[in-house]
Amino acid sequence: MCHTTNINLLLGLYRSCKEIKHYMRTKENREYDISLNGQAVNVYCYKMDTAEPQEYITLHPDKDNYAEVYDRR
Repeated sequence: MCHTTNINLLLGLYRSCKEIKHYMRTKENREYDISLNGQAVNVYCYKMDTAEPQEYITLHPDKDNYAEVYDRR
């Protein structure tokens, strides 16, 4: 386990819903904070009662939501 992962676990920030399910021993579908490139991001964890839970980015209607797409070459 790398140093960054250790810090994330101490702060309660996991990298995926699968990690949340494992370390928190939960099967509850709901919003959680995960670490994405060192930033806390709010996601909805779905299908927590399966082997492969899914993450969905939570969008709030009272905030601006946009995406930036960069051409990769």
